[in-house]
Amino acid sequence: MSLLPSKEERNKLTGRNKTRKVLDRELVKGVARHAVAALSLGYLVGLHRDMSIEAFRRLLKAPLDSFMNSLMIALAFVLPALFYLLIANIQQLGEGWGGNPKISLYLAPEISVDKLNDLKKAVAKIAVIKSAAYISADDGLALLEGRVGITGIVSELGFNPLPGVLQLDVAADVPQNELHVLIDGFEKLSGVVRATFDKKWVQRLLAIVDLLEQSSKILAILLGLAIWLVISNTIGLCIAARKNEIQVVKLVGGTDGFIMLPFLYMGIIYGVAGACLAVVILWLVLIAIMSPIMNLIELYASAFELIVPGASMCFVLLLSGFILGVLGALVSCCRYLREFPSS
Repeated sequence: MSLLPSKEERNKLTGRNKTRKVLDRELVKGVARHAVAALSLGYLVGLHRDMSIEAFRRLLKAPLDSFMNSLMIALAFVLPALFYLLIANIQQLGEGWGGNPKISLYLAPEISVDKLNDLKKAVAKIAVIKSAAYISADDGLALLEGRVGITGIVSELGFNPLPGVLQLDVAADVPQNELHVLIDGFEKLSGVVRATFDKKWVQRLLAIVDLLEQSSKILAILLGLAIWLVISNTIGLCIAARKNEIQVVKLVGGTDGFIMLPFLYMGIIYGVAGACLAVVILWLVLIAIMSPIMNLIELYASAFELIVPGASMCFVLLLSGFILGVLGALVSCCRYLREFPSS
């Protein structure tokens, strides 16, 4: 029996050795690629960190100018944000007071009890009328005195100036044209002096809100362009002030991307700082007018809750500042760096 391995065993050992060598080479290549990637990522992170710190230091060299530019950007953010808060609060106010549509039938003073009962029966036959409630002149006067806080109206005037009212609750899904037809028909009934649609003023208010909403969108676009121009011109002035430094960097082989980095971070800082200042100004404005708003809410005895700047609004402002800062800096860099010769 031979102690040497057979030919088949030698072939198997040779194949295993080749496979092991291939795996070792691939492992070495993978480690090398990972090291290069880690080195590149670390370099990029360090580069961006250094450039952002450098941009912040440059802004701190002229703190008053930097603050004034940020304040100008903040004021441009504040106006559309205030419009949004105003519109949102008015919408909530209108929806809270709207409820189901109500039609009030103001009755003649001389209407008899039989005529009133006939009127109630006629109204109850209409499919879209959910309910009908009669408020006498005396009950209406008591409600008015309790709500307004005034007494002695009859003793001062010598008579009750309020008429009796038949208040009708209408289904919420009734079209506007059908409501107007109902009102015209009610005014022709015997014993009815006037018929009014109590939700009409709410609809007018919401129509005004729609107009304000469209106007606020246009205003936001225009002020966004203004912010973009402010950041672009500010970065352009910074580039012009460092003309000699940029020329030296270009002559020694610095790329446009390397030169643009600190100015991009300056634009981002301006945009984000302006957005943060805008949030602060919004809260200061709300605090200043909070007392009159609370008095108005108490006067109307409403369950209205004031809408204030929340996390979503702050996020939108910060994101808008970031995007406008990047765009303004990019446009300014692309425009002004063309004037410098390459290496």
